[in-house]
Amino acid sequence: MASLWQRVYPPALSEAEAELMQARRKTAYDAATAPADTAPAFGVALSGGGIRSATFCLGVLQALARHGLLRRVDLLSTVSGGGYIGAALGRLYTRFGAAPKPRASAARPAERPAPDAAPAADAEVAAASTPGAPTAAQVEALLCGRDAPGAPNDWLGRLRDNGRYLAPNGSNDWLTALGVFLRNAVAVHIVVGVLLFALACALGLWAYLGHALASMQPTRLFGVIESWLQAGGLQASAAGLQWSPAFAVLTLLFAGAVAPLGWAYWLLYAPPGERMGVNPRQLLIVPPVTFGLVAWAHSAQRPFVESLAVLFACAGVLAWAYAEATLLQARLCCAKRQASDVRAFNEYCRHRVSAALGIALGVFAACAALALLDTLAIALKGLWQDGTTAALMAALATLAQLPRKLLALLPQKLRSDEQISRWQRIAMHALGGSMALVGYALFAIECIALCVLVHHLFDGSGSALVRPGPTLLALLAALLIARWLGNDATLAFVNGTTLDNLYTARLIRAYLGASNPQRTGAQAGVTRVVDGDDLAPDDYAAAPRRCGAPLHLINTTLNETVDGRSQLTQRDRRGLNCTLGPLALSVGATHHALHVAGLHAAGGQPLQVFPQHDGYQVFDPTRMMSSPREPLWRPQPLTLGGWIGLSGAAFSTGLGQQGSLGLSLLTGMANARLGRWWDSRMACTDGRLARWLPAQDYLLAEWTSRFPGTARRYWFLTDGGHFENLGLYELVRRRLPLMLVVDAAQDAGYRHADLRAAIRKLRIDFGADLHFLDPATAAGWPALLADGTRRQRLFGTLEAIGAAGAAGRAAALARIDYADGESKPSLLLYLKAALPAQLPPDLEQYLAQSRELDATPFPQQSTADQFFDEAQWESYRKLGELLGSELFAGLLDATDGGDLPTALCQ
Repeated sequence: MASLWQRVYPPALSEAEAELMQARRKTAYDAATAPADTAPAFGVALSGGGIRSATFCLGVLQALARHGLLRRVDLLSTVSGGGYIGAALGRLYTRFGAAPKPRASAARPAERPAPDAAPAADAEVAAASTPGAPTAAQVEALLCGRDAPGAPNDWLGRLRDNGRYLAPNGSNDWLTALGVFLRNAVAVHIVVGVLLFALACALGLWAYLGHALASMQPTRLFGVIESWLQAGGLQASAAGLQWSPAFAVLTLLFAGAVAPLGWAYWLLYAPPGERMGVNPRQLLIVPPVTFGLVAWAHSAQRPFVESLAVLFACAGVLAWAYAEATLLQARLCCAKRQASDVRAFNEYCRHRVSAALGIALGVFAACAALALLDTLAIALKGLWQDGTTAALMAALATLAQLPRKLLALLPQKLRSDEQISRWQRIAMHALGGSMALVGYALFAIECIALCVLVHHLFDGSGSALVRPGPTLLALLAALLIARWLGNDATLAFVNGTTLDNLYTARLIRAYLGASNPQRTGAQAGVTRVVDGDDLAPDDYAAAPRRCGAPLHLINTTLNETVDGRSQLTQRDRRGLNCTLGPLALSVGATHHALHVAGLHAAGGQPLQVFPQHDGYQVFDPTRMMSSPREPLWRPQPLTLGGWIGLSGAAFSTGLGQQGSLGLSLLTGMANARLGRWWDSRMACTDGRLARWLPAQDYLLAEWTSRFPGTARRYWFLTDGGHFENLGLYELVRRRLPLMLVVDAAQDAGYRHADLRAAIRKLRIDFGADLHFLDPATAAGWPALLADGTRRQRLFGTLEAIGAAGAAGRAAALARIDYADGESKPSLLLYLKAALPAQLPPDLEQYLAQSRELDATPFPQQSTADQFFDEAQWESYRKLGELLGSELFAGLLDATDGGDLPTALCQ
């Protein structure tokens, strides 16, 4: 039987990645300086946090480069904002040698190394600037601010200029973004609104049916309805409302489905050791109770009680019919499965009846809500003529938009777990609840408006009942239009109406395009479309072997809130990781597709899927869609920029563990959506709505937070931080001997919520326990850090990270132990965006400014701030460089010129 490590990291994938890492090292180093083949692997994780994380991580990468360690990185795992700079770095590797020799920029002098840089490292970087040096060495030289042969012109300067990548030109870009937003929002509401209009027409016909049933003769069966309805509609004098006749049909729904299904459960009985059957003794009470109630009703002249007796009898008959149908279905099911277990048969019967009752209650609640909305529509119909309804709804819609800016902060605030007071926390959760209520209100307003429109257009002589003929024609027309708008080809419309296209395009031009040699002069702006910015995933997968780039793992979240077949750990996560690497696509803890055709350059090797068993498989070979022209499984191709955009899609209808129905309704109704439905090309059976109206089905799935995960062909992918925000998950899966995690997520209270959440997932999924070491004691520390003075100068406890004054630290060291004992413990270097004791004058000035203007000052400003000016961008970059240089220089001092990962792991 395979061990835990073999299940989460199959040997085939492990061996392929190990071979690729060795090939990468040979390309990244020359023969004289290459580390030994047995040198431990070194992985770096860059956390999410938008442009703040991208800029801080750039400074850390520059510190790695300045000390000759960047080319030593074997594996790079990125999430969200860390992916911005990770992809920019990877694209830089692929550019080298293709661009003309750089020229000095008149507008900006070249970057220069920090005054306190190590002299030996500077000499090595200078040597790397000569022609013929490996590409990885030239990339290091460029990050250090030195010219390198074939380097792009002013790469760092372009990154700085793109600090406002979402709206670099101010009002013009805001108007463009507003136009895109309004265009997409109107299109979405038209597509969904046509379907909701058809539902409103059906509701009007339902109300007409209830009125017609109430007027039928004889009235024994409908006495309850007739006593309920007065002159064609319910009158509630206390509330002053005319109630929708659709409420009358709820009586029949309750008597025909809810009550009989609840009764059917008790009709099923099982004598000891025998299969279930129908208990006839319970049905014997139906005749006497019915006749007794009828007799008493006649003598007391109470037609209401007489009607209840008739409904009671009908419910008994239906309960018997449901019970018999359940037994028949169970016999057929057991015959197909060749199962003769009596206990399993009985449990199946009980489960089927209980599940049917749950569905009936859901339908009853939904119908009751629709009837209530129709009642409000009837009340507002009389105000239609003078415009009061329109004004009221416009005012409500305007008020509903006020919390939209706060919505971007809410998931991060909940995740950051800041050290705030009890009342502030209560207020924060109240804000989240109120925003969810706003989402419900927006959806209800749209439904009521459509019901008002139906009653206004098809009103039956002022009685608030629709005319059946015109309403039926409108219903059919609306369904035909909805079918025309929602055909299979318009699934691209669902992705096209998000903000993902604009967001991803700006990311590609700002970060991947920063190294594009064609972006010169007037073509340098991120609003310009220039060829050569992006890169196909097949070409990027070849970068480690061709250019010595690290193996890049791009982390996204596959949202899953219903079905849950693939989620083998906790449904509370409401999603699972979906990671794209150069050799495989990984989903969850155990599912992998190795050598994916159309996603990776796999050298023609056949596709391998894991796990290989008869249980549920995400990558099931029997479900992989292919054709005679394309015999291999080819999922939807996305470029490098497309995957990075998905990895950073933080603001969406799917928020992983932070999501809820109210928030999904709010973001869906406002069309403030990122993320994408990705075609996995895995054959699945969709429901009827998905087959007939796919566009509406997927939009409503987003609005109602119903994401089926891998149970459907299309997977909804969003920000990797919705599952795990540090990028540590994939490094620990591989049990790398040395890992560096750069945590630049917003955490003003320095509570390390992302780290603690990652520790919990790693223990559950991989059996890995993290133990942070105390620098005041020598226990557990590697021999390289035997000097206690050096330990306490470089590292601190988690509590000391972010502390004010000289006691504050920015780094900690942890040991990762594995429960199965198959691997040696790993070392984790944890580097946090925190303030050191001494700051350069420009950083001190920016810190003072941010304390005056921001609720959470530098370096923990809000993730919602994605518009960095020059001072803000440079402050975060310089802080990352300062902290990284202090850590790496202190570690390298103790190695005497040896390989740092080898020295640490001894």
